Amino acid sequence: MGIKLIAVDMDGTFLSETGNYDRERFKKQYTKMKESNIRFVVASGNQYYQLRSFFPGFADELTYVAENGAYIVSEGIELFTAEIPGKETETVIDKIAEIPAVNMVVCGKKSAYVKMETSDVFFNYANRYYHRLLRTADIKSADDQIFKFALSCPAEIVKEVQKELNNLIGHILTPTASGHGDIDLILPGINKAHGLTILQEKWGDFKG
Repeated sequence: MGIKLIAVDMDGTFLSETGNYDRERFKKQYTKMKESNIRFVVASGNQYYQLRSFFPGFADELTYVAENGAYIVSEGIELFTAEIPGKETETVIDKIAEIPAVNMVVCGKKSAYVKMETSDVFFNYANRYYHRLLRTADIKSADDQIFKFALSCPAEIVKEVQKELNNLIGHILTPTASGHGDIDLILPGINKAHGLTILQEKWGDFKG
């Protein structure tokens, strides 16, 4: 059975240490993939709009399992969006506020959000991964479908913070360390593997 799909993570996998890739080489490889009816899937914890920016000229041809599987878009068509209920979103925001060492990004379909008082240093750091990022005075009232939280803290206390998050909101969201002091809070069962399973069920022709 021939290859039907190639899925790649981005940071530290598809991208180099400088956050780029050989675009001319990939363009040739992608052309060959299309000729062979091989689907190319970008699977990452990063924002959909950020992932698109890496593939100018053919971004709408690709499939994205973004936000650790919480948002899936294929050829410009939305296939799946997870959603954290509003009351639970508010609870999570309140609980995270109890951990002073943590910076928080609230991730939604339209945009990602940080509190108005967020430092420029963290805003600029988060903006690398969230190209649509807004400061808001009332982060609980963002008019959006919220599906993930992205947190950042000093790397040396990640395990401690992850343990505290499990105690505080583990019944709502699953804290997952993503490296360099970053922690994603995702709905149970929602991850990149789950996203690829959704694509298998939709396309069907590459199971096995």
